[in-house]
Amino acid sequence: MRDFCERAFKLVGLNWQDHVVGDKRFYRPAEVDLLVGDSTKARNTLGWEPCYGFDELIQEMVEADLKAAGE
Repeated sequence: MRDFCERAFKLVGLNWQDHVVGDKRFYRPAEVDLLVGDSTKARNTLGWEPCYGFDELIQEMVEADLKAAGE
């Protein structure tokens, strides 16, 4: 989430730490340092390929939110 917030807020010129508050009620009981997904099975079985990278996804989400907010 930190990476997501850093990248999203940077797109609009803000420091995410000035606007985001964590709530320990929503933390995982045993937080892990690294989570990694593997799309190999979807690629091989379904012929699936991603349309977006992480940064492109964030940019599209931020642009949609700005448009919805009328900015």
